[in-house]
This record gives sequence, structure tokens and C-alpha cells, in this order.
Amino acid sequence: MRTWKKSWASAQKAAGVKARIHDLRHHANTVMVEAETPLSTLKTITGHVTDEMVEHYTHVRDEAKRKAVDALGTINVGMIQ
Repeated sequence: MRTWKKSWASAQKAAGVKARIHDLRHHANTVMVEAETPLSTLKTITGHVTDEMVEHYTHVRDEAKRKAVDALGTINVGMIQ
């Protein structure tokens, strides 16, 4: 365990970042959701059994929110009834 912790500390220092190893799970889930990975695939990759756990580890970033709102401008109003 000591070697693993030292390796993680060295990797963080080399990259100039400070993060917990667990933060990588949150980031990976977020990136895959933003890439529109199907939920069933995401659950298989991460090992999550429930949708709730996927949601717990996924965080919608501001850029994804902007993209979603910008998409509203592409809606053909004539199609809405």
C-alpha cells in the first residue's frame, strides 16, 4: 500500500494536480455520460448495478449544460404542436 500511495503522490506532482484516486471514477463517469454512452454500457464498465449509483458518480459540467441549452436554438418551432 505504501508503494501505491507514493506512486500516486509522484504522479500528481508530475502532472501538477492534486486529486484523490477516487476522483478519477467521478471524472470517467462524467466524460462517458457527456459522450452519450448508453446507460447499460456505462453500468457494465463501472460495475454499478443501479441507475442511482451511476448518477452519484456523474456530474454534469457547465459546458455540457451550455451545449444542451444551445441545442434549443436548433429546434424547428413549426414542428412543435
